[in-house]
Amino acid sequence: MKEGLKERLESVILNIGDIVVDCVNNDIGILVRRRRQFDMMLEELYLWEVRWINKAKENVPMDGIIEEESLKLSIAVGTYEWHSINGDSLEL
Repeated sequence: MKEGLKERLESVILNIGDIVVDCVNNDIGILVRRRRQFDMMLEELYLWEVRWINKAKENVPMDGIIEEESLKLSIAVGTYEWHSINGDSLEL
């Protein structure tokens, strides 16, 4: 039986050094920093700084920021592949 979206979301534990692959643009990124931030509703958010390692040849910014829950959802639905430094991965 295939696991559901909730189970996939819960299985994604992000760490500094994890690799994400954007399956749409074929970009490869490394998670380099996790930041805590509060939004206008004073809700706690976590943001990941991503260093895209194959953007240099395209002459575009190599750093990006992705909100943690959005990143996990993108991994869970297959927009991104995730390869953890701890050996876990999620590819659909």
